[in-house]
Amino acid sequence: MLLKNRNFALQNGFLLGLLYCLVVLLFYFFNLEMLFSGWGFSLVFWGLFLLFPIYLLKTSEFVLHKFKDVFSVIFLGFVTATFLYSLFTWLLYSVVDPSVMQMYVELMLEKVNQNPDLYPKEMNEDYFMANFEFKNQINAYVFFLIPCVLYSALVALIVSTFKNKIKN
Repeated sequence: MLLKNRNFALQNGFLLGLLYCLVVLLFYFFNLEMLFSGWGFSLVFWGLFLLFPIYLLKTSEFVLHKFKDVFSVIFLGFVTATFLYSLFTWLLYSVVDPSVMQMYVELMLEKVNQNPDLYPKEMNEDYFMANFEFKNQINAYVFFLIPCVLYSALVALIVSTFKNKIKN
């Protein structure tokens, strides 16, 4: 990967990560319950995720025609953003305000208690608290990279195919 492509991806990934952190803070300060139970946070999070490659391709002054280049820039941006977001949420929930974890656990237990037949019996308070352990946050980060890889590959395939057809 060219140095200018890598720097571009890292800078924009950092920007996306900051946007994710800002969204978390907005929900944290204005409506904490929607952070875990509402559709608003998920809609904003996935909207940013889906629009990020379009933003990258529009603002890129580099020639990104090859699949490898497009994929590398988009994926590295996602890796950077997701890492920053994961680190921020772990710090917020585990260090800054652990009461947020308790609210999450209470909301999840309420869901389990409303429909006990849908959930395994192991889903208790300890099960949900474990989601915020550093090791589990790293696991979540790694597993979130799977949709990042797939989406980056899909966008890169579409862009490289489209640009190659225009060339020919």
